[in-house]
Amino acid sequence: MVRLWTLGGLQKAVWRAPGPVVALVACGRSLALIYHQGAGVTAERQALAVVQYNVGAGVLGPPIPVPLAERQRLAWAGYTDEGSLAYVDSDGVVSILGSSYGWTPVCNTRDNVKNQSDHYFVLGVSETRQQVRALLCKGSRYPATLPRPVMVMLDFSLPFLGTESEKGRLEEELWRAWCLEEALQRVGEEGRQLADISNRRQLLLLKLFALAAKAEREVRALDVARLMDSERLIQGAVEYASKSRRLVLAQRVERLLLEQESPLQSAPTARQVCQAIPPMRKREPDPAEEVVLKPKPLHLSRKRTADVMSKDVSLPSDEPRTAPEPPVTRGNPFKVTKQSQESPVEDGATNGIKSQKDAGASRRQMTLQFGAARSEAAPAAAKSGVQLYVESVRATLLEEEPDLAEDQLVSRAVARFRSLSQEERAEWNGRAKRRSPSPVQASKRPRPVS
Repeated sequence: MVRLWTLGGLQKAVWRAPGPVVALVACGRSLALIYHQGAGVTAERQALAVVQYNVGAGVLGPPIPVPLAERQRLAWAGYTDEGSLAYVDSDGVVSILGSSYGWTPVCNTRDNVKNQSDHYFVLGVSETRQQVRALLCKGSRYPATLPRPVMVMLDFSLPFLGTESEKGRLEEELWRAWCLEEALQRVGEEGRQLADISNRRQLLLLKLFALAAKAEREVRALDVARLMDSERLIQGAVEYASKSRRLVLAQRVERLLLEQESPLQSAPTARQVCQAIPPMRKREPDPAEEVVLKPKPLHLSRKRTADVMSKDVSLPSDEPRTAPEPPVTRGNPFKVTKQSQESPVEDGATNGIKSQKDAGASRRQMTLQFGAARSEAAPAAAKSGVQLYVESVRATLLEEEPDLAEDQLVSRAVARFRSLSQEERAEWNGRAKRRSPSPVQASKRPRPVS
């Protein structure tokens, strides 16, 4: 029978154990009960299982077998600092119950003793620090009370094969980084430590990819590339394969990138960019651009002042031009005036000069109007930030890989744009907005000179 008591002495629950109880451990509101599930296959093999209870909600979890080899027994059981169930067998192997592959052996305490009769008595396990707290027991399995034992820290060491080589060492470090990242996410850690572990894991993946590519193990390199969970990381693998002249591997990894990438709404695809170069992306006609800014009618006195200050400047208007009326002045009917006798030569010269001025002004007016019509007929097309980035890195990509086709060149450039940080992408989009003409600027026309 299992009886649940509160600290105040209240009997809260009672239930029957699923089998002969071996150990009981608790952490918070979780209670784990390890029991004999049945008889072992042989007399020297134990069949143990563990069930976990949520005391607060009264929920019973499914039974989980506790793996023990032949002639092994349970030496210690408990919860880690992060709340994961762990146990130690009689051979000194520490195992943690994970969410992916069940029980994961993280440390073998027997690897840290010098004599066969020495053992480590485990006190606790920390997943975030990846350390085991234990007491060294010389010639015994349990610590002595006197002298007072000293606690030591044992680092995690997963039992991977070939750890003496660089490949095995990187694989073991990669798995430990995955376990640490999972533990930090489980406890709700969101900070620089989680970002550093994620960067460390990505660096280990790139090292494993480079090692496989250098050893001409393309299948293994593809296996490593499938573990990469970011486009920037896969793009780095593609660039490394291209620089090391592993073109087949680079194409396979790039194909893997196209299969795994999710459709992005913000960034256009490579086909769209390829179709837009040239010509660039077309813009919808903005009705604001068709509006012509007309000057407001000026007061008669201001108009006279402007005519005196600048006789050659006139504002465009849609109304037909009319000859200005001469100002009406009051005359003296009793005043005797003399008619000036002007020579016909002077009148002809004056008329000739006036006709030349009028002809020059008309030619200038026709030239300005023709230029304005041509500028209005061909408005400048707006460019997006992606297109500006593709044009900027086009020469660089051609120098690195001169055999690339146009579609492949654009695809590489778009992939590089997607790998940029959010601030860099925003900067390129800002450049595109600054280069595109505003509606007010597009609506302005050159003023003809008459």
